[in-house]
Amino acid sequence: MKSIYFFFIAFILISCSMGTSKKLSSKETFALYKTENYGGKAQQGFSIANTSQELTKEINSRLNAISEGNSPASPQKFILPLGKKAIIYDLGTYRSGSHKIKEVLQLKLDGENNSQLNIITPLKEENSQGGNMSIQVISEPWFVLFVDKELKFSTVKVIRKPRNG
Repeated sequence: MKSIYFFFIAFILISCSMGTSKKLSSKETFALYKTENYGGKAQQGFSIANTSQELTKEINSRLNAISEGNSPASPQKFILPLGKKAIIYDLGTYRSGSHKIKEVLQLKLDGENNSQLNIITPLKEENSQGGNMSIQVISEPWFVLFVDKELKFSTVKVIRKPRNG
């Protein structure tokens, strides 16, 4: 009887440890580098920059999209830390308010063969000013996140969760 009980407990422990997601919560694993409300693309999506030149080109093209007047913004140089790659993520088009990512709570590899990188961020806190009129402004937020160069994934998804959930 004890051996059946032992095998039952072992089976439960093994089953629980065979989940398909891998949590990456160490601050050394990722760092939110830059986040903006404007200059992103209309459709959700991501690109990867593996060099400082690629990172500089991507960020400057977005900053030029939001520069005032007809003159482009002064080009800046952005440095990619050693052993890192940059995920440039476009959140798509939003109406009214700030929708930029201000904090990343954790990263999690998920899906078949851990091929999807989930970026977990806090849920946007709504202002409850009920009934007030507001100005409608179209924004296309985006952000840059540094992750370890060895991290392998084929898709990226942003998931917004309540802080306590």
